[in-house]
Amino acid sequence: MQLLKFFKRSKEEKDLLYIKKKNKEFRKKFAATSFKDRIVLAPRCMRNLSVCAAIEEGPYFICQNCGACTIGKIESLMKELGYGSLYVLKGGSAVPKIIKEQKPKAVVGIACCVEAEPLFKISEDENVVTQFVLLLKDGCANTDADIEKIKEVLIMTTA
Repeated sequence: MQLLKFFKRSKEEKDLLYIKKKNKEFRKKFAATSFKDRIVLAPRCMRNLSVCAAIEEGPYFICQNCGACTIGKIESLMKELGYGSLYVLKGGSAVPKIIKEQKPKAVVGIACCVEAEPLFKISEDENVVTQFVLLLKDGCANTDADIEKIKEVLIMTTA
């Protein structure tokens, strides 16, 4: 009966369950990973395009902390904690290259449901633990994420 209930769920409900399951599965290993060995992958759609001062660098943007979106707040917190790099991605296809080149031990992924499964798959293939934070709304422009949820993930430790 439980299986039947699962198949009657919408695609979005299944995606959310998948993300919760994977986050739970990787939580302890992620928490045990030092901040310096973690990177953050954020989508370009979080940028406020009308005022964003980010510099384009190949497959991603470099945040200039202009204050127009949440990305600057994320980067400031990362620096405070001693995190690795922040990548504001132009698209999900950049993820494998960044993970292979940077070799992080852990990734904080911020994106819509559509990007979650590929990120978890790539991370698992490369033996990288991941925690995923969903955007507050889907779309390809002017989206946002809950800074408090992101902060909870960023500061996650075993201590």
